[in-house]
Amino acid sequence: MIATLAFYLAIATAVSAALVGGILFAFSTFIMPALARRPAAQAAAAMQAINETVYTPWVMVPFVGTGFALLALTAMAWLGAAPALGAPLHVSGATGLYVCGCILLTGTRNVPMNEHLATLEPTSDEAARYWPHYGSRWTAWNHLRTAACLLA
Repeated sequence: MIATLAFYLAIATAVSAALVGGILFAFSTFIMPALARRPAAQAAAAMQAINETVYTPWVMVPFVGTGFALLALTAMAWLGAAPALGAPLHVSGATGLYVCGCILLTGTRNVPMNEHLATLEPTSDEAARYWPHYGSRWTAWNHLRTAACLLA
């Protein structure tokens, strides 16, 4: 019973991590480059709108749920409850990649930048100065988050 649960949880977790990685991949490959081509006021306003709408169950359940599912799989692997998961270190590696590379980076790098951007009036001089810094740094951190999700 536990082995079957672990099998389906592993499949769901792999799909979910790939889904989250795909969302982040979209930002790295075409959303942020498209915003970079727009004037700072337009780009900042668009990103503010994105950041206001991202907190939905459609995004947050896979984003956070994948971390919890990986932690559960890691516990199962270390307890020997699901031998089909493979070596506990492999599962732990995937968990570490996702939790640290996706969730932790998001909370410590991208979210604080989003919160600062949210305080700015998009047409202000401060937003015009901040946007190039925001766009390049946010995207660099996002590349790491994308890789972590897809590797996990």
